Order: sequence, then C-alpha cells, then structure tokens
Amino acid sequence: MASPDQIYKDKFDTFYGGIPDDIRTQGNGYGVSAQHFDIFTNPKRLTPFRNMVADNGEDLTFSIINFLYANSVHYGQGVVSATARNKLFYKASDPVTGSWTAVSSGEASGGSRNRYLFIEFHNYIYLASSGTDRIQYFGDITGAPTFNETAYSLSGAGVPLPTGRAIITADDKLLIPCGRYIVMKDGAGSGPTNAWSVALTLPSSESIVDIVENGDSVSIATVATYNGTTISRVRLWDKVSSDVSQTIDFGEGTIALVEVLEGEIIGIISVGGNSAFGIRPRLVVRKWGGGTKAVVDKEIQADNNTTLIIYGSNCKVKNGNRVVFGATITINGTVFNQLMSYGRRSPEYPQALTFDRLVDNDTALTGAINGVGKIGDFYWIAHNDNGSVNRTNDQNAFTNATAVYITPKINGENRVQDAARRDKSMVMGGIITAPLTTGQAVSLYYRKDGTTSWTLVRTYSYGDDSVGMGFESGNVTGGVPFDNFREGQFKAVATGGAEILAIIYAWKLVGAGILSE
Repeated sequence: MASPDQIYKDKFDTFYGGIPDDIRTQGNGYGVSAQHFDIFTNPKRLTPFRNMVADNGEDLTFSIINFLYANSVHYGQGVVSATARNKLFYKASDPVTGSWTAVSSGEASGGSRNRYLFIEFHNYIYLASSGTDRIQYFGDITGAPTFNETAYSLSGAGVPLPTGRAIITADDKLLIPCGRYIVMKDGAGSGPTNAWSVALTLPSSESIVDIVENGDSVSIATVATYNGTTISRVRLWDKVSSDVSQTIDFGEGTIALVEVLEGEIIGIISVGGNSAFGIRPRLVVRKWGGGTKAVVDKEIQADNNTTLIIYGSNCKVKNGNRVVFGATITINGTVFNQLMSYGRRSPEYPQALTFDRLVDNDTALTGAINGVGKIGDFYWIAHNDNGSVNRTNDQNAFTNATAVYITPKINGENRVQDAARRDKSMVMGGIITAPLTTGQAVSLYYRKDGTTSWTLVRTYSYGDDSVGMGFESGNVTGGVPFDNFREGQFKAVATGGAEILAIIYAWKLVGAGILSE
C-alpha cells in the first residue's frame, strides 16, 4: 500500500505508440497527438517534419489534385481554366522545385475530370472523364505525345466512372475500380485502345472504394448499405476468375482505404462519420491475417456531434511500412484536418495510429484535402478546394510549422489505487530535448481537470537552455505554483526543428513529502 508521504516521479520518453484508444492510457509510448512530429524513424524521440511550402509555380486556376512521376517527368492532373476538363501540367525543370507548366497538347476537349484515375501504363497516361463516361489517354510520353479523348468507353461497357484509385499489378495489368466493376487493361495488348475488358462484376449492392495487390491476389474494399447500416467488406480476387475467392467481413462502417502491411490487410474505416444517425463518430483500423472476419486494431472516438472524414484513396500513399492518408477528426476539443499515419518502423514496435504532417503549416485548412502524392521523401498535397498545392520544403527549414505533442491524461492510477479521485499537486515538471541550435525552442504547457486552456510552464530556447534540459520545481512562468489537479496533461510545442526526448514530472497526493522513484 502506498505511503501518504510519497512523491512519484514519472516521465514520457517513448513516443512510438501513437494515439491511445483511451485518453487516460499510460505507457507504450502513447500520445493524444504528435502533430507534425515523426514518431517512427527514431521511436524514442519526437522529430519535427520540415515545414510545407507553396509549390513553385502554383496557380489556383490549374486546380492540380493528383501527382504522377513517369519517364523522369513530374506530372500534375489539373483542369482547363474556368472549366472541369482534364488538363496535364508538368515541372519543366527540377521535379521538386520546378514550376508547374501546361503540357503542350495535353488537355481534353470536353467532359469533367474524375479524381481517381491518373496513372501511367506502358508509356501512356490514363485519365477518366464524365460526360460520355470514358477513359482518356495522353502519350506516348517517350516521344511526341498527344491527348486523345477515348481509350475505352465506360458507358459503352455499362460501367460507371472510377470510384477508387487504379493500380498496376506485378503481372502487368492495369486495374481500375468503377462502382461494382473492375476494368482491366492487359499489358500484353498493343496500344492504348486495345486489351480492355470488364474483368470482374460484384453484386449490385456493392461499391468499390479502393484496391491493393496482395501477393498473387487483389484485395478489393467495398461498401454496401442494408437497412440504414453501412457494411464494409474486402474481397480477394485472383485477377483471372469471374468471381472472388473469399469475402472478409470488415464490420460496420464505411471503409475508405485498404492497404497491405506485413502481409496483413489493413482497412481504415469511418463508423458514424457520414451517417445521419451518428452521434460520436469513430475512426477504426481493422486488420485481417486469416479467417472470415477482420479484427479491430485501433479505435478512436471523435467528440460528440463532430465531423469525421477519411478522404478518398487518391489521398493515400504508402511510406515504407506505413500507410499515410488525409483525415478530419475532432479529439478532445481540437480539430485536426491533416495527414494521419498507421504502421510501425519494424516488428519490435506496436502498430501505431498517429497524426502526421500538417498540410499548410500553422494555418488551419478551411476546406478538404483533395489529393496526396509522394516522390521519394517529398509530399505534395492539394487542399482547400481552391487549387492550392503545398509540398515538403526542399530546404532544411522548420520556421513555419509548429510541432505539437500532447500527453495522455495523468491521474496517478498507474501508481496509487483510487488516485484518480484524489487531489494531487505537481512537485516538478520539465522537459529534455536534444541540444538546441540557433532558432530552436520548446515550450512546455500544462492543464488540469478537463480545462480547455493551457498554462505555460516555460519556454526553453537556444542560448538560455542550449543543453536541452529544463525543470520547474512546483512553479510555472512568473513563479506561480502549479494548480492542484485530479487529472493533468502536458503539451510540448517545438519550433525550429527542436527534437524532444522526454517530458519528466513529479507529483504527490496533497500533503505528501519524500521522494519515491
């Protein structure tokens, strides 16, 4: 039994666990948010991402939403000014820092752009357009390419426009999800108008939202609604047969994305996020490695009566052993509208769901995430429904993006039975960073008992605290004592690229006295 005189010293010094299912969960490296921090590359520290910059040559009238690197050229899918027609742009010089320029002869004469099809296959770039519902093409991109209106007539085949991102399989097939159909172009066929077929037809109640190759099969994520309830499934198909080989139940909710990580199928699902009957929506990660039903791996509840959006499969990229995607969710009173990430560095760490890069640095998005592209270590993000495109800074700069880490709630239950209902006092709070350099600083804040405002403990900056360690004995800025609390929480804010190694604190039940580790 704990002595009433004990002081308890605790710390947060692992960060690889991501967002906990419960805001009061301690241990395993959890954090309520690690916004614009990399928790994967160095799992024992919080490393800020570089800031984002407006892409060179950004012109809102281009309305570029998708990105493609083919034949050593970086292409963007935009529109003809003041229309919805497909138009191609490219970076005429450097694929990162070059300005966007219209592609010669690279625009459609009619129809409206579809956001899901923008892919290169055998030296032709394929796009889709409404109007006469067709697949268009641009190529041959190794020679003197031209834009052509019809590679394949979707309407002629009785197939709707694409509803999920297209993929190219290891056995040289282009697969395009279109409603309940998979349209295939076989790479063995000659020319952009040949070797097309409707290769798979699913039940009429199903709609395909995403596909991914998984060994010799393709995993097909579908949604269907029955009696007001949306059900998600993943169907396995061998790319040859007229029917799927297995159907996996991925549970209630709308599956938005599917990916394969370490041999398991991962589904990112919104439960109640787009339903008139939803009250407290949930972002759920389910995974499958065998059997007939996927299991829940992560589940995060949003605040009551708030919006949860998982953006479509054109807003998804894979980064090593992780899937990165765009989402909007409100947690603990904070609205996050940015990239999220699920995965882990390697098998010795747990799978983590976390916030990833901010899209527009410290400026909150007022609109949607419209498209995400990745080439090497650089990200391109179309956003705000107005043609804006931001990318990763090519300079080692952190001046415009503030990285924020928020701890789980501290209530002492991991130390003392029934501590959560007893008053406590904070004896000490502080932070450890990597040695600070010019322009770097970290601010430590705390709050208590569910309050929405944060109190500054202190800002540690280069010059004053270059060694990267700072501790406050029972006081905050100005010498004011910490308030007593039943539940407490810390927030660390890094600027200039400062890396955080640990948040250390000590507390006691009100009236206690001596130190106990």
